[in-house]
Parts: sequence; C-alpha cells; structure tokens
Amino acid sequence: MRFALYCDDPSVNPVVDALNAQVDENQLTHVVPVTPRSDSLLRQLQSVPIEGPVTALRHLEHWEDLLVVKEIDAVLVGGSDPAILEGVKQLAAAGIPLLFAPQAAQGSTFVYELSLIRDDNHVVLFPLLWHRFDVAANHLRNTIRKGQLGAVQFLQLQRSLARPSASTPISQADVDAELLRDADLLRWLIGDYDQVTGLRTAATTEGVLMQSVVLAGRSLPQANWSIAPVDGPNEVKLIVRGDLGIAELRHDATSQNWICELNGQRVQGDERAAARDLLAAFTATIPKGGTHISDSE
Repeated sequence: MRFALYCDDPSVNPVVDALNAQVDENQLTHVVPVTPRSDSLLRQLQSVPIEGPVTALRHLEHWEDLLVVKEIDAVLVGGSDPAILEGVKQLAAAGIPLLFAPQAAQGSTFVYELSLIRDDNHVVLFPLLWHRFDVAANHLRNTIRKGQLGAVQFLQLQRSLARPSASTPISQADVDAELLRDADLLRWLIGDYDQVTGLRTAATTEGVLMQSVVLAGRSLPQANWSIAPVDGPNEVKLIVRGDLGIAELRHDATSQNWICELNGQRVQGDERAAARDLLAAFTATIPKGGTHISDSE
C-alpha cells in the first residue's frame, strides 16, 4: 500500500521506519510537513536506508493536496496541532483510510467528531496503539485469557517519568498522555473498565508529584494506575496478580520494548516486529479495491 505522512507525533517512528524500508510492499510516497515538529520525522526518513526499489518521496504543501493525489491508498496521521486535527477530519470525511495515532491532547470534542465522521462515511480509522501488536504484551494477554494465572485478582501499573529531580512536578498534559495509552492497555488485557476514580498529590499550577487512578468495572478485577516523577529513565511496570500466579509486564530501563516475565519465562517484544504486524492488521481492514483511489484512475 502507498502511504502519505500527515503527522508530527514521534510515537509513529517505528511505522515510518517500516514504510521507509518498504516492509511487505508498504511504502511512503508523500509527506506533508505540517508543523516544525514534522522535521524530526523527515530527518528520520533521510537517515533510514531504503531496502526496496527507490521511490521518490513527494512533498506536498497542504492536506488538501492529499485529496487529489492518485498514488495514495492511506494516510498515517497524528498530532494535536489545530491544522492537523482539521485535516484529519477532512481526510476522513473524504473516505481516505487513516492509520491514526491517538493523543489525549487532541481532546474529547475532536474524538467525538471524528467518530461521527467514521460512522457516517464508513471510513477505516485504525488506532495506532503499540501494545496491541507487541509480542510480550500479547503473551500476557493470552496467558490471562487461557486462565494460566487463574482468576485475576488485582492489577497494578506504575509509571515513572524522567524529570530533573523526583520533586519536579509532572504537567497534567503529560499525565493525561500516559494515562490514555495505559488505560487502553488495561482495558485490552482485562475488559471494559467504565468506572474511574483519580487522586492528585501535591497538585499545583505546574503539575503533580503523583497521580493515582483506580479503574473498576462490573465483574472485573480492580486496576490501580499511578505516575510519579523520577530522577532517572522512564519506566513502566505492570503487575497482574492471579490466584495461581503473578505476571509482570515492563519496559526495560534502556529500551522501549515490552518484557513479560512469568514463572521464570521471559518474552521480549520488538518495535520492528510490532510495526510490521500493525501495518498488516491495518491493511487487512481495507477491502480489496476499497482504497482511496485505484491505480486505474
């Protein structure tokens, strides 16, 4: 498939790498440098070696240009700049399949409007959530679903964000950004948590020193989430306690790969493999001949 890039969210970097390497015949053909933050993604494109036949990458000035280009099957989108949000809605309204990186900063109003557009136009809107395609996270999910931990009693997810010191507050925007991804991880692992209780500690206009959230739902085990600043690297650790055992899912301190440990067994994920699987899952949702513009046009 032929992709365009309309994004300034660095979380999409592994997908950009996969497209630039033309993994499974997926390739990046067009890019719209919509904000100054897009420059880092463009620099990445220049630094990653292309493995397949060289395809000239065309730079477009505006999202409107994406509506008339024939050599595009889908668009990789993400970011919270108002120009990006408006362009994403218009691209969805035009029926273009979107691989979409969600952010808390995009706001509930934007998400609601985009969901209405999706329902009205039956457009493919695929969320880019890494844990859903990570080998280690999927190993934990399968372990839970097969009952190998027994009945899950409790989950505890602790996230530490690197700051100059452990007494440097975390902005509420950063808290929300991490909670969005982690809440989806917990719901994806366990079920539809629909009750949320939050507690902020040492809250000021600059942020919080700790925030904790309790997730609950009918017939679901309680899940506790917390975030705090740390004088060190970013870390995240999820403990899942069942009546037959305990599993741990974490990010290694020196990498962004998930690691699952259970009964002495260690399974480690890989961003490149996750990007390949994500692209495969996305392209599988698009009916044959149902891309934006066919080759014959």
